[in-house]
Amino acid sequence: MSRNNVDKSVLEVSGFNQRKVPNIFFQQPKSLGKLAVIHPGLRYNCDKPLLYFTTEALLQKGFDVIQLWADYTTPEFQDLNQTEQTRCLVDDSSALLSAGKQTRSYDLLLLGGKSMGTLTMTLLLNQDKKMLSATTLWLTPLLYMPPVVQVIKELQGPAFIAGSDADPTFDMEVVSEITETPNISTLVVNGGDHSLEIPGDVHRSLQELSRITNSLSSFLR
Repeated sequence: MSRNNVDKSVLEVSGFNQRKVPNIFFQQPKSLGKLAVIHPGLRYNCDKPLLYFTTEALLQKGFDVIQLWADYTTPEFQDLNQTEQTRCLVDDSSALLSAGKQTRSYDLLLLGGKSMGTLTMTLLLNQDKKMLSATTLWLTPLLYMPPVVQVIKELQGPAFIAGSDADPTFDMEVVSEITETPNISTLVVNGGDHSLEIPGDVHRSLQELSRITNSLSSFLR
């Protein structure tokens, strides 16, 4: 089922310092007990190709999907110190997840993120270790950051990781280590940028986007 056939709304959510957390909530007409929360990149929102089609794949698999639409490029966020920024990311995501869980009864939780969104996921999972059993999607995860790598190694639930060997934030040595982990599926784009697009090659960029979406759909079953 595509986003054109599901209910679309906004959850009333207060996050860090009681500020409203921008979001879009896609809810299936009939619940299948599956909830996904998608965390965007710093300058990569949920309408960009990777997250747009990730959302489509999730909806077709029967998930209710919450997209986080907070803009963390603003001075309001950038002027915070590191501790406050961390608190903001965790508070916003936690509040959104809590609000989503209150709409229906869910048996399966999925956390997904792109780039900075994978840092938010890391912070959230470190705060609540019980969520390490959730299904997770890591699109261009920041594998140069030790906390991100450590959390991925601690995951107990199924995980899908996609990145490019030409992306400096995607450490291929780490990928080689985690590829052998049974619960983790990995996909590597050769020569892609941080958006997993091939610079100067529209045709191959679309091929890779299709490959990622198909692999993600197979992973979700």
